[in-house]
Amino acid sequence: MSDRKKKLDQLLMANKYRDRYKTASPSKQQINPDAELAAGLSKFRKQIIFSVLLFSGLTVLATTQTERLVPVQSYVVSSFEQDLPFDYVAELYEEQFGRPFALLPPQLDEVAWLEEETALPVTGVVSQTFADTGRGVEITTESGQALASVKSGVVTYVGMDLANNKGQLVIVTHRDGTEAWYGMLDAPTVQVEEEVEAGQALGSVYTDGDSGIYYYATKQHGDFVDPLAEVEID
Repeated sequence: MSDRKKKLDQLLMANKYRDRYKTASPSKQQINPDAELAAGLSKFRKQIIFSVLLFSGLTVLATTQTERLVPVQSYVVSSFEQDLPFDYVAELYEEQFGRPFALLPPQLDEVAWLEEETALPVTGVVSQTFADTGRGVEITTESGQALASVKSGVVTYVGMDLANNKGQLVIVTHRDGTEAWYGMLDAPTVQVEEEVEAGQALGSVYTDGDSGIYYYATKQHGDFVDPLAEVEID
């Protein structure tokens, strides 16, 4: 009887320790490799989705052509320059795809509208200087020459220059607020509110016998300035 009781006590004690081990080590009993793998995949998917959204947002920012976003775009480019070996990445990109990598569109890469080289609409000989007219210059050139815009901008006036007696006049307002006045035109080819690029024809010069002539003036902050001060004259 005593041996049977002793064995029973040992069995109860063993069960007691086994139950205590299960209670004290729940984590070891609950490990599920499949669940861990699923959790890892879920986290990876979230990271992929976030990366795609971030890349899409940067793409939209980079390809949006508006002056208001220029500071933001410049900051993004600056951040990449500081945090990434951007020159090295750009070199690899060019080797792979055959063209330079540009985060910003070409029109905004160097803020071209602030850096454009100013030139005369048509080369020729100055027949009336700014000192002579007080407003602009008159240039004699070959007849039939196309008169080109010196900078990109928006056409704000097309019509007769009655105040200065300069015939047909086209005024182009640039993005920096300056104005270019192109007078003495034959049949202007642009309209008001039309956007023009640098070098785009606005019309042809006025024909005077065997030669042509046109009037050119620039205006800054409401005042006329000498347009020849901005260009080199041969």
